[in-house]
Amino acid sequence: MSTTAWVPSTADFATRLAMVRQRMGWNLKEAAVECDLGVNDWARWEGGMMPRNFTEAVMHISARTGVDMFWLMTGQAPVIATAESRPSDYKSPLPAKTRPANRRDRSTGPSNRVR
Repeated sequence: MSTTAWVPSTADFATRLAMVRQRMGWNLKEAAVECDLGVNDWARWEGGMMPRNFTEAVMHISARTGVDMFWLMTGQAPVIATAESRPSDYKSPLPAKTRPANRRDRSTGPSNRVR
């Protein structure tokens, strides 16, 4: 019996967004709060809708999670191929499984939520 490993498709933004959230260990509400985004917005985006301000939303998510912006926008790995490139040169576009270090205090200042 042959077993094939399941590999998620990164063809759409919704899947990549869910992957980032899972990698960070957040539920939907935590992801939205940590990235200073609306919970309903995040849920719609994971459901397949695209953000109105796509680039701005991706910038927020990337800044808060450390995920590669190019990968989050396109699903393509951020690899610069050279004649000397080896598979070990590949850098995962997903953040490490830790919380971002640059958490700001949410009790002060206006919100900069992206919709």
